[in-house]
Amino acid sequence: MKALKFTLAITFLLIFYLSWISDADLNEQPFIPEWLGKWTNAHYTLRTAVPFVLLGILFGILLASRQYSIKFWVFTWLALSIVVLIAEAGQLLISSRVFDWEDVLWGVAGAFAGLSLMFSIMLLGRKKYHDKYMRYNKSVKAYKRQQQKKAFRNYHIKD
Repeated sequence: MKALKFTLAITFLLIFYLSWISDADLNEQPFIPEWLGKWTNAHYTLRTAVPFVLLGILFGILLASRQYSIKFWVFTWLALSIVVLIAEAGQLLISSRVFDWEDVLWGVAGAFAGLSLMFSIMLLGRKKYHDKYMRYNKSVKAYKRQQQKKAFRNYHIKD
């Protein structure tokens, strides 16, 4: 769980750092591979969704592992949406950057996609577990019924 929280913190820091640097060209960042910098520059607004898909997946793992209700999933999506707004609003203070509603929409959609993916996986896992449990439970109940019938017959035969 510590690794997950560390990854979440690094992802948040990268989002804010990359949103608030003066040059939006990610090829200028020494820690970003050249191929990734080219892709992000070619897909200028879509690139906003990528880290939020990652955040959605990471938060989804956290929420699923602790079995939080649907309210927490929705609250997490709203919180990630606010993070997108803060990251974009910060660009209003940087003269070489511009606030873009399309970036906000891509970020919100990315967070939704990541959370939805993990929620679906969680539901499939629960269904599989539930089905396995129900099969086991039915077989146990059938065995107990059989034993009760046998005991009932044995009791009445002796009389």
